Amino acid sequence: MASFRLAVLGTLLSTLAAMLAFALIYNATASAARHNLAPALTQARAALLAQAASADARTEQNGSADALTENDGSADALQGPVTRAAQAPGTLFYALFAPDGRELAGNLPLRAAAPGWRVLNRWAGDQLPDGMQEIIGLETALAQGGSLFIGADASALAALNRRIAYIFASVFGIALGLGLLISLVIALFSLQRVQAISRTSREIIAGDLSRRVKLYGHDDELDVLTAEVNTMLATVEGLVLNARHVTNAIAHDLRSPLARLRNFLKTAPPDAAALAEATARTEEILKLFAAMLQIAEVEAGAVRGRFTLVDLTALCLGLAETYENVAEDLGQDFRAEIAPGLALRGDAKLLAQMLVNGIENALRHCPPGTAIRFRAQPQGGWIEITISDRGPGIPAALREAAFGPFVRLAPQTPGTGLGLSLVRAVARLHEGEAALLDHEPGLILRLRLPAPF
Repeated sequence: MASFRLAVLGTLLSTLAAMLAFALIYNATASAARHNLAPALTQARAALLAQAASADARTEQNGSADALTENDGSADALQGPVTRAAQAPGTLFYALFAPDGRELAGNLPLRAAAPGWRVLNRWAGDQLPDGMQEIIGLETALAQGGSLFIGADASALAALNRRIAYIFASVFGIALGLGLLISLVIALFSLQRVQAISRTSREIIAGDLSRRVKLYGHDDELDVLTAEVNTMLATVEGLVLNARHVTNAIAHDLRSPLARLRNFLKTAPPDAAALAEATARTEEILKLFAAMLQIAEVEAGAVRGRFTLVDLTALCLGLAETYENVAEDLGQDFRAEIAPGLALRGDAKLLAQMLVNGIENALRHCPPGTAIRFRAQPQGGWIEITISDRGPGIPAALREAAFGPFVRLAPQTPGTGLGLSLVRAVARLHEGEAALLDHEPGLILRLRLPAPF
């Protein structure tokens, strides 16, 4: 389970980070102890060197921590002062070593070591006085060979470090256990949800396009992914159902004209009029296929590559002038209100076809004397185009369906049922939208297209 491995990795990294923090705290504690002990050890060493001045001609006194690393005195000259200091009551511990490593004097059984700070610990096997757990000291080399160790009781510091280690170990253990448990729970929960997605996918593959992945309402990444998957599934279902509808509609709409054409050709006399009639009916079929291909091309978005800046005001004014004459011949009241300066990036021919379909749809379905208004106005960051009429309108329950391919709500009127489908496809191609609204009475076709500026 990838989620479990990831959670375990996170837990282990957190544990390692805590261990590093403990190491830093321990090191800081030891460094502080050395810093606090340095003055006392410096003073003790200087006192011993002063007492051995008669035996060592190069005695130096230095009260700083740097003096602890100087090479001075001799082992023989320091033997007496170290013996007296070791026998005197106090909190310091001494060990004087000859050049060959033998311990000459002191109150600690030690072996000589390299110069520097030393930590003697009972747990490490060092022999310490009764009741002591740890001694921290500094061993310095002598000028004429040998070395001198001076240390102090650090049992309290050792106890503190053990306490810190115990606390950290307890916290590490609890955190690691809880982390692994939580990781397992998260992994099992995630696996359950992934399996649900997998089951739904198999059901969809089997043909049930209505299936959706369950949302758990946690608003986490998996819920976001699930919502997107469900949106995708709904889109796919819509496309498949639309494809089925289009296939059925094509079969239905082509069967009738092809049957009429076949019957006409069987019974028509072989003259020019019959040939013209056959040609006209063939043209109807070709127009149907041309409209279908145009919608497919628009929905594929391939035409975006030839978008240019379109003067929408000029385009609308040209169409308005044309259809004012057409409406007058039909006895309808057609008027246009076009704002100046409207422009957008798009395909001028497709935009013109979209508007033509909308206007002709209103002219076709409205009786003589109907008022039809064609408006184009800026609205915020959009260009809003409306084609409104006072005709019979469309019931609210059927308005969305009217945009479907081959949908003809008034079968008695001529047409392919693809006009509004192309209108919406072109609007979406230009990142806009198309909607049918109630005009009380009548209908409004509202087109909203994004303004370029």
